[in-house]
Order: sequence, then structure tokens, then C-alpha cells
Amino acid sequence: MHIPTLVERCVGITVRHSDHWELVTKWLPQLEHLTLALRLPPPPGMELKPTTKLKSLKIELPDHLPSCPVVLLSHLQSELELCFSWFTTSRPELCKVASAATKVPLLRLNIIGSPQDNSSLLQNFFFYQECIFEQVTHLVLHYADNDLECVVRHPLDMIQVPKLQRLEILVHHLRTIEGLARTDYLTVTQLTVVMLTVPSNPSDGFRLESEAVLELMQSLPSLELLELTAPLEVMTKVQDGLRERNLCPCLSVVRRYSPT
Repeated sequence: MHIPTLVERCVGITVRHSDHWELVTKWLPQLEHLTLALRLPPPPGMELKPTTKLKSLKIELPDHLPSCPVVLLSHLQSELELCFSWFTTSRPELCKVASAATKVPLLRLNIIGSPQDNSSLLQNFFFYQECIFEQVTHLVLHYADNDLECVVRHPLDMIQVPKLQRLEILVHHLRTIEGLARTDYLTVTQLTVVMLTVPSNPSDGFRLESEAVLELMQSLPSLELLELTAPLEVMTKVQDGLRERNLCPCLSVVRRYSPT
């Protein structure tokens, strides 16, 4: 009786070197999770057949986007995670990935911003306006920059997510995300905000961050659940604002304090 080895039972691979593509070719029919952490695509002549089992695909860094063959995206079932930078990410590469990934229910975007004076670069930073993520119900936005002088454009200005239900934001300074509070995403019922650092100017910063949370909440009229991870001072000001403005009387709030 044949007992499968550990490798034969493998359902996830991280590709870090070109030699690893041979493993992917061999085990692709059974792979469920794949991470691309290299710059180069499969060598010429190496054929990757479509797989119906791939659930999640992660493209680790902006310069790893060219390594992703479209065939890996054709039957992706559940989750796509990618990182891009306003400075280094090629628009055609983003278009390639976006075109084949409009039907995953979970999309994770790790975003590296740019200084405010590079507004011309922002016009081309993301996919394209005709790209509609029809099946995405859960969108995770992880903003990497922690510079208060860096204003980052919110990607929902550029793409359409008509069935979005859960919006998750990991950010250093919520108030630096330009265009975050929108009024045309009426389907969001669950909002998760995780503040990664304490504001640089605590006295004024706590107030500004809490105002940003409240403004975002007001732009989501169907909101039913807020999960907020923030310093106690921000949490207190948000609670005060909810009472003063009589916001979302049926809203459930999950509070997690982060250390100040």
C-alpha cells in the first residue's frame, strides 16, 4: 500500500527561485495555495496547465508581478493578494492580473504610496476604470506608508466593486487616505479598521483619526458591524462621536485597544 509522502501531500508552495517552477509544474494539479516571491516567470518552454484547485494566490512584492502567468489566475477560487507601488509597478502588469482576477471573492491589496506632489503618477497607478470586480465581497486594503506628509489615493476611486460587503483597512494614519469616505458603496455591512501606529501628534492626531473613522462610517449607510483596533484615546472619541451624531443606532461595535 502506497503511503503519500509529505511532498506528495503538499498543497502550498512559495516560489522564490526559478528552479522552483519545476515543482509548481509537477504539483500544480493539487496545489491550493501559491505564493510568488520572484521576478521572473516560468522559463520559456515550460508549460503550466490550468488548475481547478488553486484557492489563494499571493504576489509578494511589486516587482514580482511579472512572474505571474495568466494561467494561474484563470481558475483562482477564493483569494488574490498583491502588493504594488505607485513608483515601480508597471500598469500593464496590473492590468494583466486584474483582468483575470475579477471573480475572486476576497481581494487583498498591499499599497505603497507616493508623495502628494506626484499626482500625475497616481492617474496610472491602478488597473483601469473598466475593470469591474463582480464577485469581490471582501476587500482588504493594507497601506504601508506611515508618513503624515504622504497622501495616498484610495483605490476605490479607480475600480468598481459593486457587491462589496466587507471592507477591511490596515493603516498607520487613516486621515492621509484621500477619497476614503465615499458615498456610492452602499452595500458594505462590515467595516474593519486597524490603526497600526499611534498618531505622531497625539493631542491633535487622536481627534483627526477619530474624525476620519466617523466620516468613513457616515459614508456606509448599510453598515451593521464595526471592528475597530485603535488607541484608547481614539476609541473614546469615536464612541463620543457616535453618541453626539446619533450614528448607526443598530450598529454592533467590536473594540480592540492597541497600546499607546
